[in-house]
Amino acid sequence: MARTWFAPLVVVTAAALIVTGCTSGKKHQDSTSPASGGTSAVDPNNLVAQVFAAVGAAQSFHVVGSGKDQNMPYSLDVRFGNGGGSGYFTQGSARFDLIGHGADTYVKTAAANWRATIGKKPDVAALAARLAPHWVRVPTDQQAFGQLLDYVSKDHFVQSYQQSAAAGSGPFRKDGETTVNAIPATIYEDTKDNSKIYIAASGPPLLLKVDSAASDGGGGLTITDYNKPFSPAQPPSSDIVDYTSIVK
Repeated sequence: MARTWFAPLVVVTAAALIVTGCTSGKKHQDSTSPASGGTSAVDPNNLVAQVFAAVGAAQSFHVVGSGKDQNMPYSLDVRFGNGGGSGYFTQGSARFDLIGHGADTYVKTAAANWRATIGKKPDVAALAARLAPHWVRVPTDQQAFGQLLDYVSKDHFVQSYQQSAAAGSGPFRKDGETTVNAIPATIYEDTKDNSKIYIAASGPPLLLKVDSAASDGGGGLTITDYNKPFSPAQPPSSDIVDYTSIVK
């Protein structure tokens, strides 16, 4: 599978990646937005770790992002919960719909995208045509598909960029107050690239929004619906095929 499948998560800037830094399982608040009581005492010099802990403790959230990578537009819209995740991402004119349900990961996309994934096989066109109408269960234990877990597993999403984020972000400086989707937020600017992150001003320091740097193609992401119950629906069994049973 081409690396470009994963560009939306890869290129949203180092600051954006701080959403992906901590394992789940910590005590969480049973609400769909940051708590109204208290004030998040965020130290700009330790901001990455504090946001890692807050987002990692959430049981669910909704990520929407967009931008450009080498002048090619991309977008991302995924909901994550404890049972998996579902949504889509696009790159240029290509769209990939995804569902992660338990241990299984499913992809639905056009034949042209499957042809690029399958690569050089004499019957590649016929194989791609067989896959295209269906939800395709892909083997994420294979390197070619492994990173799709970043789009369908909350824990994978949260963990996948911890190391690069910690190494590549900051130092940050406080840059004012605002609201994001009616939630009071504190703005922090990454002094390395002038990207901005918006952190809940009350309760846990949850990441609400990222404005990516112009040098990284602009765009950004928002994260909403923290701890709002979500479970992805499994595709109908009649519409599922196994990649490895068709592409051998």
